[in-house]
Amino acid sequence: MITAREASVAIFGAWRLARFDADGLRFFDNTVEAFWRSFYAALVVLPAFAILDLLRFRGVAVTSGPFTVFVVESIAYVIAWIAFPLAMFHLSRHLGRSKLYCRYIVAYNWATVLQITLLLIVAVITQTDVLPRGLAALLTMIAMIGI
Repeated sequence: MITAREASVAIFGAWRLARFDADGLRFFDNTVEAFWRSFYAALVVLPAFAILDLLRFRGVAVTSGPFTVFVVESIAYVIAWIAFPLAMFHLSRHLGRSKLYCRYIVAYNWATVLQITLLLIVAVITQTDVLPRGLAALLTMIAMIGI
């Protein structure tokens, strides 16, 4: 299990990288253990991701039952967390950068916490009809470009 301090340090490192501060890399280890521990980020953002899914399905007619939707969305969530690291494993070997692979995935996984948090904030703002539809779409587009 990962501690709250470890998660906080990793998220802070991701924040530094998001601000284009290369020194943020020092918050991430380049080890296999750090690689596997970084997948705790998937558990950290799971509640936010679930809320995003609920907002996404708001007002949409879903023809499948709740259990089917839950299973499909759960499988998609797991695949999303596995597919990119797997693809990057092969790409990093092809580019001759495999020595940095673990650190890259650690930073990427923890950066996902910031990305999902931003998307949740934007989704809550845009789904509550606080903003006009055009401005909400613009805000969403700016957030996506920022990510």
